Amino acid sequence: MSTLTLPRATAAPATGAPRTAPGLLQRLLAARVRQAEDRLYLGRQSDARLAALGFGAAEIAALRQGRLQLPIQKGVARCRVKKN
Repeated sequence: MSTLTLPRATAAPATGAPRTAPGLLQRLLAARVRQAEDRLYLGRQSDARLAALGFGAAEIAALRQGRLQLPIQKGVARCRVKKN
């Protein structure tokens, strides 16, 4: 009588949870956090420093009032909503 044997896998099984890419919600939250950090950083700069960075007087005033819309950063896609 013969016995069938199969070779054992040589790689050890993973001990932790498998790593996955961040989900949509995590990416959106990370983008919001980055924008908030950018606003805090810019808000701490002097008007002269902001002007040297290329901001105009209207943009500086909007930043001081909390109305400045920062441009979207590379790597973050802008969602387009179809208007009827």
